[in-house]
Amino acid sequence: MAELQDGEYAAPKNLGSAVNCPQINFSPLIAPDESFIILAYNNNAPHNGLHVSFHKPDGGWTKAVSMGPKINTGATQRFPGLTPDGRYLFFVRAVARRGTIFWVDAGIIEELRKQVIGE
Repeated sequence: MAELQDGEYAAPKNLGSAVNCPQINFSPLIAPDESFIILAYNNNAPHNGLHVSFHKPDGGWTKAVSMGPKINTGATQRFPGLTPDGRYLFFVRAVARRGTIFWVDAGIIEELRKQVIGE
């Protein structure tokens, strides 16, 4: 994370073990209101796939949780994106080196938020 201060970005800082895993995490999707971040975890079996962490009122982040079987499979999921209206979540699922774009109702993010922080 790098904060904008006086028109310039400060030095980036790691969000810590709640968000960053020791293996590879990449292709972050940061919510327009910065209330959540979705990361692709790779090479961290059995925790591969898309994970979401929510920004807490105290400024910290919740432990990243798997987006579940509606999103994650035995394949590689990556490159999350939201439609401009925030209604749909897109991602790529790679099977046998071929990527296919999938989309789901972005309400899954709010369902996970309720499970994680009760909002």
